[in-house]
Amino acid sequence: MGKRMCYHGIQLLIHKAIAKGGKMIETGISLLNSENTVLKVLCSQILALITSHAQKSSYYRNIVLTECANRPSLYAFFKAIQEDDCADENEHENPKAVSQPLILPLALLINDIVESYDMKDVMFKLGLPVSKLQKEIEAEAQNDRLYLPLLFVVQTTLPHVKIEQESPAAMQLALDNFIGEYGRLNPDTAARYYNIGLILYTQKNYDGALTCHYEALDIRLKLYGHNHADTADSYYQIGRTQLENKNCKLALQSFEQALDIRENLHGKIHPYVFFACRDIGVIKYRLKEYDSALHWHQQALDISVALYGKEHASSATSYSWIADCQYQMQDYDSVLESHQQAVDIRLKLYGYNHADTADSYYHIGLTQFEKKNYKSALQSFEQALDISQNLHGNVHPDVSFACNQIGVTKYRLKEYDSALHWHQQALDIRVALYGKEHTTAAKSYFSIAECQCEMQDYDSALESCQEALDIRLKLFGQKSQATSDSYDQLEFIQSLKNVCQLSLEVQSKYS
Repeated sequence: MGKRMCYHGIQLLIHKAIAKGGKMIETGISLLNSENTVLKVLCSQILALITSHAQKSSYYRNIVLTECANRPSLYAFFKAIQEDDCADENEHENPKAVSQPLILPLALLINDIVESYDMKDVMFKLGLPVSKLQKEIEAEAQNDRLYLPLLFVVQTTLPHVKIEQESPAAMQLALDNFIGEYGRLNPDTAARYYNIGLILYTQKNYDGALTCHYEALDIRLKLYGHNHADTADSYYQIGRTQLENKNCKLALQSFEQALDIRENLHGKIHPYVFFACRDIGVIKYRLKEYDSALHWHQQALDISVALYGKEHASSATSYSWIADCQYQMQDYDSVLESHQQAVDIRLKLYGYNHADTADSYYHIGLTQFEKKNYKSALQSFEQALDISQNLHGNVHPDVSFACNQIGVTKYRLKEYDSALHWHQQALDIRVALYGKEHTTAAKSYFSIAECQCEMQDYDSALESCQEALDIRLKLFGQKSQATSDSYDQLEFIQSLKNVCQLSLEVQSKYS
């Protein structure tokens, strides 16, 4: 029971359900027996990282070091995370890491957690013990080729924890040296090309990533042929990279190749088949083939439910994608049903205060708005706002979106004074985030002008409209639809002001 709770808690944390995940791990640790030292240490270190209370964090750090006292590799690994400066090395903290292979999955798992909570300083510290491990295995691999697979695992792990420090030139040099010694046509060379492709993808060097993935694919096709898991992985990563390059049609072909191989190898119910179906659905959506996209996301959902059950994060994500397709097809009743399925799952998995739960409420609100059910939409947007403020504070993009939509909904309800307040809130956040000369700030000024116009405060409306126009002229120039909209609004408000002034003059004349 303790192990299960710890693993479930870790999964919740990776999905950023911090309160629920942390509580689950705390309970799980208390139920672990003496045979689960590694899991206890890992979970204690995670709690030490995510706990804001200093005394509690120190308590879990002490558990880690006490439990690791007689396990040098684990002690060195966690000490590297906890120390402010990892440059100082002590002999007892640099053991033969090969004897403790758990350092690799521990590094990746800790990395997942700290990446979710933007703890980059911790991520870089993980690089030290893994780098030591790499050097030791490289030395062994010079004498024994059986160490090459383990060396590849280490080299694959290291970029995950030091991804931003990797130099493309250095990676290419290391690859060239490897090919010079071991040749091009072998699995390890393909794996290295593949790994460099992943790193370059993360660094947003998509052209470089594609070149590496095509090299890996070429080697794998020659070594294994079409129906091989590694070949499918290469096609899949090529598809992901082409998608980032906005080459949707080529990406679709690559994902279809990956899907074909994976179904041949694994059947229709398999995690890798799920990923391929989901990503084909994403591309079909981008291509505006919404009916086809809906089909593929339904396929992905069916696989997810078969693999994990309905109450799983991937099932909730599939329901959200299905809802997006139905929204574009204007099937709003079905949209609400799908989003409700997603939010029910997310509430059970993560609880109320979670970004995905807020996202579900926000999209439910958009759909209710399209159905002209403004009061229900307002409630949904307010729930999304409440969660976003709890998670992020008052200055965050998600908070600005919610404030803006509340303002739009209040405007439709003819509550112009309240609408003005919410659009001003959205504007203040956007200026704080992006500065005044940003497209979102212009949209807020435009909406503020609409409210002021309805309140017959034409002078203020003209000022707000002029602010929007000035920003749009700087960003887009004269020949843009947004600029044209601002000119039209300015002309409309001025005409209303003129009519109002004329009316007042007539009244004054005959009074």
